Amino acid sequence: MLVESGDHVHSFGWVGVPIEGVQKKMLLSIGDKIDKKDLFEEDDDTGIEEDSHVTVLYGVHDNQNDKVKALLESVFQMNAELVGLHVFENERYDVLVVEVESEDLKSLNKRLTNSLKYTNDYPEYKAHATIAYLKSGTGKKYVDEFKKIDCVFDRIFYNNSDNTYKEDIDLKKNDIDEMLKGI
Repeated sequence: MLVESGDHVHSFGWVGVPIEGVQKKMLLSIGDKIDKKDLFEEDDDTGIEEDSHVTVLYGVHDNQNDKVKALLESVFQMNAELVGLHVFENERYDVLVVEVESEDLKSLNKRLTNSLKYTNDYPEYKAHATIAYLKSGTGKKYVDEFKKIDCVFDRIFYNNSDNTYKEDIDLKKNDIDEMLKGI
């Protein structure tokens, strides 16, 4: 993923959790209701986020693959709640997202930021899943009533800056019965 900062273009890795199943279908159905003339399309990008996920940390510097993998292999399944629609606005486009509340994601973000070298312009972690990129000024009309929905993340992934190294890890079950078997 490339990020422009002044006259420089930076490329960084990132850690995320996929949104799958019913929750993914729900996010895609919200995207299906968007008027096509409102979509921000650029190059081959249609404006709709087809690969539903929550970014845990963006801006991971390369050459930390083993460290990232070791950190992620110790993570348990995470609980979250998709709580409402929101728009991030900037001059180029609006970003329609569903806000995600999760102490598990916040804790993992903090653990990663304390353990890894990274570059990020956002000091506060705000978990969200992007639904669509919209033309500037059009996003607010898509923010409406939203039924909260629970979500369990059981996989996590890491991609380095140029996608030459990828990890897709099944998270450990957070099942008390499984833990008690070993006692």
